[in-house]
Amino acid sequence: MPRELKPHGTPGRYQRHIKAGEEACDACREARAQYTRDYRAGKVAAREPAKCGTLPGYYTHRYRGEKACRACLDAYAEYTNDRRAKIRQAKAERAAALDAAWAEVLTEAGVA
Repeated sequence: MPRELKPHGTPGRYQRHIKAGEEACDACREARAQYTRDYRAGKVAAREPAKCGTLPGYYTHRYRGEKACRACLDAYAEYTNDRRAKIRQAKAERAAALDAAWAEVLTEAGVA
């Protein structure tokens, strides 16, 4: 499901204009300028770091140069194991399809 676009007149939509190689509309330019003024004045709250026990939490530890906590290591291990299992399954499915196609070719040729 595609992400919902930010409405015009927001800093997020300004970024969309720029990434698309478009010239930003006046409302988006003004919103970006206001955000920049607020940021420089210290009015924009800092983002909270990712929670421990999640994949983003693991990467936050790495970014900070810290050793990841046990909960984040477990989350990373779970992600890695799931990813590797999906890759193994996809390889097995491709190999089975190839074997079936090869058997059909050999049958048609009268070899098998």
